[in-house]
Amino acid sequence: MNLDPSLAFDQLLLDGYQQRSSHWDDHIKHNLGGVWWRHDEIGKASFAWLSTKSHLNGARVLHGGAMSTLLDHCMGALAYLDNDSSFAYTMQMNVQFIKPVRANRWIFVTATQVAGNQHNLLLEAEARVQDDVVAKAQGTFVNPVKRKPLLR
Repeated sequence: MNLDPSLAFDQLLLDGYQQRSSHWDDHIKHNLGGVWWRHDEIGKASFAWLSTKSHLNGARVLHGGAMSTLLDHCMGALAYLDNDSSFAYTMQMNVQFIKPVRANRWIFVTATQVAGNQHNLLLEAEARVQDDVVAKAQGTFVNPVKRKPLLR
C-alpha cells in the first residue's frame, strides 16, 4: 500500500477501505472526522485517518488525546466487527506514544485480537505513519450484552 501523506481517497478505496458510516453521530464523527476501515479477517482490521491542524497540541504535533481516541476507536471497531455488531466497551487501555505526528499525515492503524471470547477481549493496535510506528496500544474490552451477570 502507498503510505504517502498525500494519499488520495481513491487509493483507500482501491486498497479495500471504506469510509465509516456517516449515520454515527458520536464523538468520533465530531472530533476525528473521517475514519476509513477495512475488516481484513476475523481478529484483524485496518484503519486510516488523516490528521489535521485541528488535532494538534501547543507543540504543533498530534495531541495525545486524539491518538488515544483513534487507537481506542480502532480496537473497539474490531470488537464490533468480530462480534456480530455488538458493542464492546473499553475496560482498560494502555498507550505508548513512540514518535510525534504532524498535521496532514495519514495514520494507518492495525488492530488485532490477542486473546478473548465473546465476553472479554484483549486487543492491540499499532499506528504507523509511512514506515514509522508512532504509537501502540493494548486494551481490555467487554461486551456487556453477551456477558453473563455476576453472581451475587
